[in-house]
Amino acid sequence: MAYGRPDFITTRLLDDDTMEHLNHCLPDGYRINPRQVRAYSRPTMFGSTAGPWGGIGGAAMTTFQITMLVQGNLAVVFVDEKPFGYTIKPGAGQLLIDGDLPLEGADVMRFPQ
Repeated sequence: MAYGRPDFITTRLLDDDTMEHLNHCLPDGYRINPRQVRAYSRPTMFGSTAGPWGGIGGAAMTTFQITMLVQGNLAVVFVDEKPFGYTIKPGAGQLLIDGDLPLEGADVMRFPQ
């Protein structure tokens, strides 16, 4: 997993409009604070041009930059520079990144488009 400069990543991804959208979509009691997040990012290859978004895409291997901003037990997932969804680890502990970024299954609640 690649670790980027958190200050650069969060400044680039968390502009005012995105912050408003994220905080509106997150469950009650969860808000992103750009000063408290840890940023993890890596390129990930998908077997379709639709990537993690699903739907109809060309059958070509395509790379997307997947970024997770982790704050406590909340992780917000971005695909390239677009908010994708979030995951919350039950309990009060810190969300630990084990080398895989959760993008499939019930782990990630998708943001409305």
